[in-house]
Amino acid sequence: MFRKMKRQAALLGFVAVAVIASAALALPWTRSTGCRNDVRVAASLRNIWSSEQEFQRRARVDLDRDGVGEFAYLSELSGATALPGGIVFLNPPLLSGAYRTARADGTVGRSGYRIRVWLPDSAGDGVHEFGPPPEPPGPQRKRCCDPDAPATPPRPPRAVRDSATDRVAPALAARRWCAYAWPSEHGRTGSTTLFIDQDGVVLWTEDSRSTGDQGPDPGAAFVHGGLRSISGETGDGARAQDGNVWSSRMPR
Repeated sequence: MFRKMKRQAALLGFVAVAVIASAALALPWTRSTGCRNDVRVAASLRNIWSSEQEFQRRARVDLDRDGVGEFAYLSELSGATALPGGIVFLNPPLLSGAYRTARADGTVGRSGYRIRVWLPDSAGDGVHEFGPPPEPPGPQRKRCCDPDAPATPPRPPRAVRDSATDRVAPALAARRWCAYAWPSEHGRTGSTTLFIDQDGVVLWTEDSRSTGDQGPDPGAAFVHGGLRSISGETGDGARAQDGNVWSSRMPR
């Protein structure tokens, strides 16, 4: 009898925990709930920074052949697309497969946020990558139950900079890059917008305009140069081109 009562009490306890957890997941994002997606995505940005530093140090891409490597896009760092030239993938990749599923606007989803990397063109303006194009038509894959069916021939690898983003300037891309992260749904999955560049300092601001498909301009966190430029300087605690104050201190 006593054991039966203990099992019933334990069962009720598990049910109560499940109900509380479900209710917590249904609540809008607030700092009081302890759901700090912005903290997690800040760690993701630092991980991207480390990968960029290592990629550039190895000089895996040196399009102007000056002996100084250039920075990369997320699809290149994760091995999703070929490096410029279209024949070699980064192997092993510096970023996990979670960064390979880029949307058409070049963003990747992480911890309720969207992340996008910008590289400079010849004018110093930011250029982002684009998601993968639709697969070209071709024969179906070989089925195990039909040994005579033709197999799908291997498709050539795609290099992201050989198509829509070939405006990247190698000399500037060897010195600068930046990335932004913003909530997929402002007020529910997060409320802060984050920034990092080649200096490795995460800057934070609060801007309800950055949500979902509407991310910050490439020059948003820079003090000078206009909203498109990533060739200027940032300032910790300074008012930037987007009108917001960006700070290295995490909002509380």
